[in-house]
Amino acid sequence: MPVGRAWQELLLKLAKFLCDASFGFFRMRMEQKCRERGKRFVLAPRFYASSKTCNTCKTT
Repeated sequence: MPVGRAWQELLLKLAKFLCDASFGFFRMRMEQKCRERGKRFVLAPRFYASSKTCNTCKTT
Protein backbone atom coordinates (compact mmCIF):
# COMPACT_ATOMS: atom_id res chain seq x y z
CA MET A 1 0.00 0.00 0.00
CA PRO A 2 1.57 3.31 -1.02
CA VAL A 3 1.90 5.87 1.74
CA GLY A 4 1.17 9.33 0.39
CA ARG A 5 1.11 12.64 2.19
CA ALA A 6 -2.64 12.50 2.79
CA TRP A 7 -2.33 9.00 4.26
CA GLN A 8 0.47 10.11 6.59
CA GLU A 9 -1.61 13.05 7.80
CA LEU A 10 -4.54 10.74 8.45
CA LEU A 11 -2.34 8.37 10.48
CA LEU A 12 -0.94 11.29 12.47
CA LYS A 13 -4.45 12.53 13.30
CA LEU A 14 -5.47 9.01 14.33
CA ALA A 15 -2.42 8.66 16.60
CA LYS A 16 -3.18 12.02 18.25
CA PHE A 17 -6.81 11.05 18.76
CA LEU A 18 -5.82 7.74 20.39
CA CYS A 19 -3.31 9.47 22.65
CA ASP A 20 -5.88 12.08 23.72
CA ALA A 21 -8.51 9.39 24.31
CA SER A 22 -6.09 7.32 26.38
CA PHE A 23 -5.14 10.30 28.52
CA GLY A 24 -8.80 11.21 28.94
CA PHE A 25 -9.55 7.70 30.17
CA PHE A 26 -6.56 7.82 32.55
CA ARG A 27 -7.71 11.16 33.97
CA MET A 28 -11.25 9.88 34.43
CA ARG A 29 -9.99 6.80 36.32
CA MET A 30 -7.70 8.90 38.52
CA GLU A 31 -10.58 11.23 39.44
CA GLN A 32 -12.77 8.23 40.24
CA LYS A 33 -10.10 6.59 42.42
CA CYS A 34 -9.54 9.85 44.31
CA ARG A 35 -13.27 10.19 45.00
CA GLU A 36 -13.46 6.57 46.22
CA ARG A 37 -10.57 7.12 48.61
CA GLY A 38 -11.65 10.57 49.78
CA LYS A 39 -8.63 12.28 48.19
CA ARG A 40 -8.51 15.58 46.34
CA PHE A 41 -7.72 15.49 42.62
CA VAL A 42 -6.00 18.67 41.41
CA LEU A 43 -5.56 19.30 37.70
CA ALA A 44 -2.87 21.82 36.80
CA PRO A 45 -3.60 24.35 34.04
CA ARG A 46 -2.36 23.34 30.60
CA PHE A 47 0.52 25.83 30.47
CA TYR A 48 1.49 25.76 34.16
CA ALA A 49 5.30 25.73 34.38
CA SER A 50 5.49 22.94 36.94
CA SER A 51 8.79 21.51 35.71
CA LYS A 52 10.44 24.93 35.95
CA THR A 53 9.21 25.82 39.44
CA CYS A 54 11.53 25.56 42.42
CA ASN A 55 10.20 23.04 44.92
CA THR A 56 11.44 25.09 47.89
CA CYS A 57 10.79 28.75 47.09
CA LYS A 58 8.20 28.36 44.25
CA THR A 59 10.04 30.71 41.87
CA THR A 60 10.59 30.00 38.19
